Parts: sequence; C-alpha cells; structure tokens
Amino acid sequence: MRFLITGELKRKKHLYWGVLAFLGFAVVFWLNNFLYYYLNFGFSYESLFKYYFTDLEFPEKISLKQVSENVHINLFINGFLTLVILSILNVFDFKPSLKLWLSLSSFVFGFFYSVSDLLIYFLDGYIFIKPVSFAFFQFFLGVSLFLVLYGLIKKKTDVSIKILKISIGFFSFVMIVFFLLNFFLFYQKIGFCFECVKSYYLGNPEKYVKPKTLEGLFKVFYPHLITMSFLSFTLLHFLLFSSVNKVFSVILGVGGFVFTFLDNLSGIFIRFVNDFFIYLKLFSFFSLEVIFLVGFTLVLLSVLKNNPHEGGC
Repeated sequence: MRFLITGELKRKKHLYWGVLAFLGFAVVFWLNNFLYYYLNFGFSYESLFKYYFTDLEFPEKISLKQVSENVHINLFINGFLTLVILSILNVFDFKPSLKLWLSLSSFVFGFFYSVSDLLIYFLDGYIFIKPVSFAFFQFFLGVSLFLVLYGLIKKKTDVSIKILKISIGFFSFVMIVFFLLNFFLFYQKIGFCFECVKSYYLGNPEKYVKPKTLEGLFKVFYPHLITMSFLSFTLLHFLLFSSVNKVFSVILGVGGFVFTFLDNLSGIFIRFVNDFFIYLKLFSFFSLEVIFLVGFTLVLLSVLKNNPHEGGC
C-alpha cells in the first residue's frame, strides 16, 4: 500500500479503480451496519435491555462468554475497517485539522462501540453506552467514507505522515486490547491446563461436555486461518516500516504466520489424531499471543517516537 505515503493513487488507474471498488463495498457494509444493529439489538430501550438482561421484570445477565466473543469480533472488524478508510482519506488534501478530527473521533468511538458489551456487562446496566457509541461511530465513519469518495473525484493528493502515524498507533492499541481479550477468552472457553484442553476437544462425560465435531472445528479453523493471516501480514508490514530492527521484525512477522497456522490446526489434531497435540495447542497459542502483543507494542512505541520511513506503507 505504498500510495498511502506517496500519494500516487490518482496517477495509477489500477489503484484508483481498485480503491473505488473497495469503497463501494465499504459503503454497502456501512449501510448494513444499521440493519445488523437493528436485528441484534433493536432501536428501543426494551429490546436492548432484553438482549443483555433477557427480561425486564426478572433480569439475568447475558453470559460473559458471549459478551467476550462479540467484543473479540468487533475489535477486529472495526479496527481494520477504520484503519483502511482513514488511511485512504489521509491521501487527499483535506484540511489537516479535519483529517485529524475524523481519525481521532472514528477510532475513539469505534473502540468504545467495540468494547461496549463488556462495559455494559461490568457497569451493570449502562446500556446507553451501546446506542450512543454506535451512533457516533457510524456518523464519523460515514463522513469519512463519503469524503474519500469525494476526494477520489475532486481532490488532489496531500499525504500527512503525522495523521498516518496516528491511525497506525490507534490500530496498534486496538490490536493490543484484542489480544489481551483473546487471552481471557481462551481461558474462559478452554482453560490453560492439559485436562481443560482435553475436555474441550475430546469431551468429558462427567461435565456433560460432548467431543468437538469436524464440522464445528472447521467452522472455527476456516475464518481464523485467513483473518489471522491478514493480521500477521499487517504486523510484518508495519514493523518493516518502523524503527524496529529488521531481522527481529521478520522473526515476529513470520512467527505470526507460523503459530497462527499451528494454533488453528492443532485443535483438529487433538480431536482426530492424538491428545499429545494439546502441548502444541498451548505452546502455539501462547507464542501467538506474545508475538502479537510484543509486535504491536513495538509498532505503537515506534509510532510515538519516530516517523515511519518514507519508503512505503
């Protein structure tokens, strides 16, 4: 994505039309956010309360497991979407103050919307956090999208390295939170001991836990394989254009790809080959966590201290 720094978007037609096509899909996705929100939470206080507490008269909290999974997914999707849209917006010569304001607002409200389920769970009833953060996030994201479309048609290019750094820094922070939550989610769903992992995959009659099916395991393996590959590529990309040692950057980036694959595949091996692969599962998961937490922390620190190299992004 070299054009995000060089501003060569309009001089290269294949890039221009590729970005335009992406924005078309992004606008459709943005519009569907409202339908998705309505189908899941509704637009009334009663429907939102029912989602989190099941019944107005006899409230009972939604499970922490479901809340954590929702936040897990939203952090990834909203983090990536915001990063890409704001990075493209930064290519055009809008006022720096406008680009800065949109970048800060989109990431802040996007983050609060993504973690709103956890906030409501632990604050025990502040459900207004959900609709307020959703409304503000969609507003700022929508404004950014339509400004990008306008920029493609009318504006010249004028890249701000400072604002690009801000976007990368915010994204890195979001990913750090994502992997801290991922650690908690693994503990909550599976556990960190040998027997915990064995029960999760092979079942446990005493706890009424059924063995995992191939269909169930594949439904987890399939989406994680590509999404975590995207994330590994992004981490490697950011590290190589930061002040972090290049050899160490490659080790972290390649390690992300390797342990992502092993972490996803080991569950299938545990279930259908041998429970010895439980050790591989635990080792690959912890390695993955360390790689991404260290990697994105280094990117964040590098962004706070130094300009990215002028070679690309």
